[in-house]
Amino acid sequence: MSTPGRVSGKVSVENSQFGLWEDDPFDEGGGPWMALEIADHPSFATVDEGRVKVRSLHKDHYASVTLEYGQDALATAHGWEMIGAYRYVTRGAAVELWSLFSGPAGVELELGEPQSALWLQIFRRRPKGALSFEESPLGVPEDLEEYWFYFSPCR
Repeated sequence: MSTPGRVSGKVSVENSQFGLWEDDPFDEGGGPWMALEIADHPSFATVDEGRVKVRSLHKDHYASVTLEYGQDALATAHGWEMIGAYRYVTRGAAVELWSLFSGPAGVELELGEPQSALWLQIFRRRPKGALSFEESPLGVPEDLEEYWFYFSPCR
């Protein structure tokens, strides 16, 4: 299994959605990330083998995202809202952050061996001092939401 690691960046949230996808060149029918159904309240996430889709609270903006692989079974996240906890099976060795139409966001996390079973917890929070969507300057707002995807080994 992979050693602990953490990467952060921004993703373009388009049409209220973004996600994670493992681009597996040997995929035989798992389908693209975009084909996943988008979840509504209360879960706000859809998780499949090698794919995760998240529904945002806002339509079009840039969100800060952290992907983390840790050894602790479950993460403790004070000040964060947990969207859900899922069993996640890897297809490849890494997962990448994706926008709906813009594609890869350039944020990738190594997960280790293909076909590994992991726990995935997804958290969301509103950054301190963030403007509301309506108060944001013209253009595409940034930092209205932060997301944290925490992967850990199934024990």
